[in-house]
Amino acid sequence: MGLKYTIIFFVIFNNSCYISDKVELMKKIITLFSLLFLLTTTAKAETVYYIEVSHDDEFFIINGEKYSAQTYCFDMEEDDPVIFIEGSPWGACATAEIINLRTKQICKLWCE
Repeated sequence: MGLKYTIIFFVIFNNSCYISDKVELMKKIITLFSLLFLLTTTAKAETVYYIEVSHDDEFFIINGEKYSAQTYCFDMEEDDPVIFIEGSPWGACATAEIINLRTKQICKLWCE
C-alpha cells in the first residue's frame, strides 16, 4: 500500500482510546483487506474473440491467427464468440483450447 494509506491507518489506529477498540479496528481492517484481496484475485474478465474463418471443422482463423483442430471441432462457425482457456489468442503457443460461447463446446487446437 502507499504511504498515504499507512499514515491514515496509523492516525486512525492511534486515535483509538482503548486496547479493545484497537483490536476491533484491526479485525475490521483485516477483514476488509481480505475481502478486497479475494475480489481482486477472483474477478477476472476473459476477452472474447470471434472466429473469423472456419473451414471443414479443422482450420480456423481467430484474432488474425491460424489454428488447426487437433481432431475435429464440429459446429464452429464464422462469427462464433470464443474464449481461450489455454494457449494464446496471438498464436504464440504450441497448443490452445477454446470454448465456443454459442455451442458451449470445447475445441483443442494446434497453433500455427
